[in-house]
Amino acid sequence: MLSNIKLIAIDLDGTLLNSQDRITAHTRDVLRKAIKQGYVVVIGTGRPYRRSKRYYEQLNLETPLINYHGALVHHPRNPTWGNFHSPLGSSITQGIIEKAQSFGVRNIFVDVRDSDLYLQSYHKELMRRFFNPRHLNICLLRDFSYSPATSVLIYPFRHNYQALKEHLYHRFYGEIRIIQWGPPWNLVEIVTHDVNKALGLSYICKQYDIHSENVISFGNAENDMEFIDFAGVGVAMENAIPQLKEKASFVTASNDNDGVAQFLEQQLLL
Repeated sequence: MLSNIKLIAIDLDGTLLNSQDRITAHTRDVLRKAIKQGYVVVIGTGRPYRRSKRYYEQLNLETPLINYHGALVHHPRNPTWGNFHSPLGSSITQGIIEKAQSFGVRNIFVDVRDSDLYLQSYHKELMRRFFNPRHLNICLLRDFSYSPATSVLIYPFRHNYQALKEHLYHRFYGEIRIIQWGPPWNLVEIVTHDVNKALGLSYICKQYDIHSENVISFGNAENDMEFIDFAGVGVAMENAIPQLKEKASFVTASNDNDGVAQFLEQQLLL
């Protein structure tokens, strides 16, 4: 049993969400119980807010939210709380776009603070699946003024996917962080170099005057490494990558077996 926990930080995809992109009723009820008992529950995700909003609302959260792998931290229910935004610089954004265009890619998406999306061409399936166009100001990439971007998402061809990723890594070494999306899309997402979920979580902890040793974090993927390492208790899902399991304090059941709920019930006696 863990007795000193004050904050519960949870990744979405592959962690809180099952394979059907849903929070099960059991996991929802356990987290709502935790909130009623005074625990601070925070979501930390690579998704923008528009694609995490419904899960935030399903849990009745009233806490800040970590989006874009930590590039944006904000409070959806309290605009006066302020926010933390760490975008790509204008010149770096321009260089990434120009390099991707020179490689010849299927599409490029530039996301600015979860409100403006600039794209090379309209891709119906990608827009429906990842961008929720009803909540965006959508413009063509040729009209982008190279202002700081929260993230750049590149959709390469299969034959140049690896080469593009490696070239961007070496060309902008120390200036960007590359997040690799898995099949079937194999997208390349780019945020600024020092962005990670732990950075956002640290910012939130300072606002609540909570120390890292009083935090549980749950994750499953490469972009959760710092998230798990930051917390006093880092928990990897059974479906997590091997490197994360090695780093974690505990391994719980998979996202399809209510792993988050199981661990909280056992360790916090919820």
